[in-house]
Amino acid sequence: MRSLRFLASLSPLFSLAAFLPAPPLAAQVPDSVLFHPGQWGVDFRIGSGFAGAGALHFTSPTHATFLDLSGGYNHTSNTAAALRISNLTGALSLGRRAYHRVDPHIYRWTTAGFTFVYNRQSSTQDTVRQTTRGVGAGVFVNVGGTWLVTPHLGLGAQWQADLTYTHNRTSPRTTSDIVTVGLARVALTGQFYF
Repeated sequence: MRSLRFLASLSPLFSLAAFLPAPPLAAQVPDSVLFHPGQWGVDFRIGSGFAGAGALHFTSPTHATFLDLSGGYNHTSNTAAALRISNLTGALSLGRRAYHRVDPHIYRWTTAGFTFVYNRQSSTQDTVRQTTRGVGAGVFVNVGGTWLVTPHLGLGAQWQADLTYTHNRTSPRTTSDIVTVGLARVALTGQFYF
């Protein structure tokens, strides 16, 4: 009888508990990655002298195929020397990205793959014009991190290292081969996931 009176005295507490908000959903979700197979994303970055945008296609909760297009163009002129120089560069990269969860809103990633490059430099001084075109290929790896502001928007940064071989041809008939090692390509990044 005493236990029934005790339970009856707690009934206002049970009524109050019914109106309290449920614990956050994130606390109820098992420790798993947010992404799912078949999901798409857009990756973009801005760094020192380059910009790029790419697509991500998730094949598992932690791995995505990465396709990226980057490039740049600049033009300089010196009227006193009657000199004009223009540079056009482009790169197409294909790789595989692996995500690792650090906490519910922070992920780190590693991407590795192949890059195909094209460049064109044209210089004109008075009436003399010289054009150099180059094509090449290489490998790259980058390491980055993303803070998921929302499940669909991530902001972060990345560091990239790459090795590229380029064959250049300058008119009229000069050729050169160049191997480039890049170790300090740091960029701010963002991602849209949908």
